[in-house]
Amino acid sequence: MDKNKVIEALNIPKEAATSIPNIIIKGQEEIMIENHKGIKYLSDTRIEFNSSVGLIRVDGKDLEIKYISSLTIVLNGTFKGIRYVEDKE
Repeated sequence: MDKNKVIEALNIPKEAATSIPNIIIKGQEEIMIENHKGIKYLSDTRIEFNSSVGLIRVDGKDLEIKYISSLTIVLNGTFKGIRYVEDKE
């Protein structure tokens, strides 16, 4: 039985059993990202971090890290966008 079938049979959320990023947006002022792979770029207008599916970029104003652990990061600020970008390096 493959991994996806086991996850489905046990009714486990896919992001909990894999390294797929789980992004939770609370309004325009808080974003929680689970399963990140480290920060690549940080400023008050942009934060970029690695994930298992590529680089994730958050754009906004007055951005700051509220909480960070090896798996979870919580950002505060005024968000203008979040997107997956191709890492050209």
